[in-house]
This record gives sequence, structure tokens and C-alpha cells, in this order.
Amino acid sequence: MDSLEKLNLYGIGDLHCGHKDVDLQKAKLAVEAIRIDPNPKRVYLLGDLVEAADKKVGDSVYHQDMALDEQIETVVELFKPIRKHIGSYCIGNHERRMLRDYNLNVAKLISRRLGCDVTIQCHDNIRVGERRYRVFATHGFGGAKRVETAISKIYNDTKDTRADIVLYGHLHYLTAYKKYINDMGRPRPKCLACTGHFFARTPEYALIRLYPPSPPGFVRIEAREDDIHYQIYEL
Repeated sequence: MDSLEKLNLYGIGDLHCGHKDVDLQKAKLAVEAIRIDPNPKRVYLLGDLVEAADKKVGDSVYHQDMALDEQIETVVELFKPIRKHIGSYCIGNHERRMLRDYNLNVAKLISRRLGCDVTIQCHDNIRVGERRYRVFATHGFGGAKRVETAISKIYNDTKDTRADIVLYGHLHYLTAYKKYINDMGRPRPKCLACTGHFFARTPEYALIRLYPPSPPGFVRIEAREDDIHYQIYEL
């Protein structure tokens, strides 16, 4: 990629298309916001784009309002307007369950239509001006009971990964945190982002576990030569 003045990075995941509590209109707003962004940009899909529920996992199958083939088609059509900006599709636990239990690679079916790679972890390198940044994107795993512990979890999970920008899904919180690390005596920015969700209301499993509410939305990371900035978009 040619040297840029800035590059906007978006992590979009946990769409859970097919779940009755998801608001696809909010997801469309996010995609449209990315599409009309006039700046150079890169998008990372962070998994759990489909609900892909079955009777082996609690009662989640009874909370679906569309069949799996319709979920796949809906996701493809949703992301088509920005597909040329998609760098990778990090597989989530819902896609992984379909692969493990049914040998059905949902992520590959979607990625073939969008023209992007499928991976468990995405390690990317970007150049902005004279500075290079390392980007790490993943769906993630486990849980965090509160938003303030979500950032701690992301930090602990990725502290052995060399990255200046971390995009982490799965936790369904919408937040980001920036710190500075000592880079040979100079401050170097590091940004951790928990990339949100698109549920219109808190799903029943989260209510049962007393998880606090978190608004739907997405995060934009703006990488510049001198610093990293982030913007939270609540929908």
C-alpha cells in the first residue's frame, strides 16, 4: 500500500444475523457509514456474523427468525457495498460450531462471495506516513462481566502478541482504550478496542447472567503517522 496520511480501520462483528433480537437496520447504518467514509479504510470482520444456532446449545435455536441459508445470504448482501475494503474474516464461535458439528464452513461460503480471506487471527501491517503499525484482529473467547473488565481481558489475552492496534469481538461491549508504551525512550501509542454488537435489546442469556446492558454500535480506529485515535459510534 502507498504511504498515506491516515488510514481508518473498522472492526465489525457479532452481527448474529438470524437472532430475533438483532436489529439489521443498525448494521446497515454501520455499513453505510463505512461506505461513505471518504478516507482510505480497511475493514476486519470479527466473526459471529450468523447466529447458526442448533439444539445442542441451550435454547438458542428457538430464538432464530431465519434459516441458516437466509442468514448467509443476508450477511453477503449486507457487506457487498464495502467488500473491496474487507481485509479478512476472523471466524467466530458460531461459525466454528457449524464447522465442528456439521462440517459446514459458513465463513468460507460468505468469504467467497465477498472476496476476502478467512482466518482465526488476522495479523496485519499498515503504513501511515513513515510509521508502520501492527494490527491484530480476532473474534476472541470467554467473557467479561463488566465493560471495565473487558479491556483488562483484551489486554491480558493479547499481551504476548506484538500489536499496536487490537480489534477484539465476542464480548459484546462497545469500548476502546489507548495507552502509550515506551519505544526506546519515545511514547508509542497502543489501542485496544472491543468492537460491539448489533442487538436491539439485551438477549435473554445475558439477562439471566446479569450482564449489564451495552449499546449496539461499532468502533473506528484512525491511524496517523503521529498517533492513533478512536471513535465510538453508538447506534
